Amino acid sequence: MLTNKQIDAGFECISPTPTYPDGITKNMLLGRNWSNSSGNVPIFKRHIKDQLRVIQNGRCAYCRRFLGLVSDTDIEHIVEKALFSNFTYEVYNLALSCSECNSAKNQHSQNLKKKLKLPNNVAPFLSTPITAGSTYPSTPKSYRWVHPHFDEYSQNIVISKGWIYKHLTPKGARQIRFLKFNRIGKIEKNFRLERLKARKGKCAKLFYLIAECPYEQLPNLIGELIENLKKN
Repeated sequence: MLTNKQIDAGFECISPTPTYPDGITKNMLLGRNWSNSSGNVPIFKRHIKDQLRVIQNGRCAYCRRFLGLVSDTDIEHIVEKALFSNFTYEVYNLALSCSECNSAKNQHSQNLKKKLKLPNNVAPFLSTPITAGSTYPSTPKSYRWVHPHFDEYSQNIVISKGWIYKHLTPKGARQIRFLKFNRIGKIEKNFRLERLKARKGKCAKLFYLIAECPYEQLPNLIGELIENLKKN
């Protein structure tokens, strides 16, 4: 149950499952380059991005912060398409993430594989290796992190106001650690202070901070307002 000191994660898992565009199937897309700028690929990407943004309530599949501009939102391949090209257009392998989580996940994957000298069929997100041509693993136990489609977020991670993440399971702990969620509170605070600075007038500043109450403790917001007013 969500308490008044916690942030609503927005959605538990991606449900309902996104669909393919009318007239386009997964088999029609297999083998196509993800970067194709013509044909069915861009149609599929626009379609899936629009659906996921609605299903995810405009939030990142990993950190659950609100997504920014559509152009700054990544379609995330949960299991790397570079390792398993047959999962490139698998809807269960796709989610929307913010650019920061996407970059952190890619960096962690590269560093871990280099450090442990992992073979090509091992994706850090997976619990066990899978062979080429296998069907997409569809159970939570197949994954080491919280899978956006198969896992209930609040059973693994809770977010306290101030964007403080706490794990409830080993999966949640890995996701928090590997995606560097401990830096998010500072990032969000810096954004908030910049936006507060841009507000003109005491009322505008006050109304802005009231809107931030679901995401930050009230005493902290009051302190930020007082400091801001002292400087202006």
